[in-house]
Amino acid sequence: MGQSETIGKLPDLFEIRDDKRLKLYAKKAPPSRTQFNFLGEHAEVSRPERNTTTDATTKPAPHSVEPRATVTDAKKVNLLRRMADRITLSRYAPVGVLCDDELNILEFRADTAVFLANPPGPPSLRLNNLVRPELLPELSAAIREARRSGVPVRKTGLRIESAGQEREVCLEIIPVPRAPAEGAWFLIFFKETPTPQPAVELQPTGLMELLGARLRSGLTARAQVTRHTEIKHEFVQVTRELAATRSRMRAMVEEFETAKEELQSAQEELLSRNEEFQSTNEELATTNDELRQRNVELNESIDELKKARDYSRAIVETVREPLLILDGDLRLVNANRAFYTMFKTTPAVTEHCLLYELGESGTRVAPAAR
Repeated sequence: MGQSETIGKLPDLFEIRDDKRLKLYAKKAPPSRTQFNFLGEHAEVSRPERNTTTDATTKPAPHSVEPRATVTDAKKVNLLRRMADRITLSRYAPVGVLCDDELNILEFRADTAVFLANPPGPPSLRLNNLVRPELLPELSAAIREARRSGVPVRKTGLRIESAGQEREVCLEIIPVPRAPAEGAWFLIFFKETPTPQPAVELQPTGLMELLGARLRSGLTARAQVTRHTEIKHEFVQVTRELAATRSRMRAMVEEFETAKEELQSAQEELLSRNEEFQSTNEELATTNDELRQRNVELNESIDELKKARDYSRAIVETVREPLLILDGDLRLVNANRAFYTMFKTTPAVTEHCLLYELGESGTRVAPAAR
């Protein structure tokens, strides 16, 4: 490196060779990476094998220092653990959804096409609209029970038909504790219960030939027992669905009654508002009648004032001597005809003039009028 060059803040990456004055640097060997074992928390850390072949002059180091995991390695370990958890959940966790207090789906977990399907029409995230009709009664009852008790609720022995096959499923509703938003959140899991297959007993060929009649009778009896079991299972399933339907009907009737009471209260409120509007309208009509009466009275007063003014003007005009009408400031308001004839002037010249201004110009009253 030159005289003005330096390694700056990288002393951990380079080392000085020979003389410091010559500025000869070499790259340091990076520390070996620590190998982590993710099989368990107490598993030993695997390290790379060391070369055990040493010559006679080489002595082993008394204390070998192992490189420690840096902060970056810890972050990578946490990232790998989260990825492993995500893969494990996606592979082994049951199918489910995360819903809020109003049963709006916030997150789908795994493929829920077997249990949820969007009906014809606009898309919806409402759980009651997406779940299959066979599961809706038991699902609604389980959600109400979980909301009331606050503990997980499990429903088993439910049957649905998907892709032409009848499947037995179970539901599990888990209330989410300490939800970040107001109200209750629910984690709903759908799990398909495997149907046990009847075991097939293999009999020797010779025995089959000898005991054919006995096996046929036994198969007939077994078929009857199987049919009786299927009928009993179907009866139990129908009874359960009927009870669920009744529960759903009761819930619907309660919701209907609640909605009816709300409508009645809204109707009563509207009636009270209508009565208030009617009373306000009556008050406005009364005020309008009063205003009309006041207007009639004002018109009558104006007519009376006009008549009085005309009467007073007629009296002033009939006086033979010159007569002036002055206001409080001695300003001429009106004069009779005798005044205008005697002083040979007109109303346009003399009206609204002060008494002291009369006769100051040739167009006004002569000084004798003062």
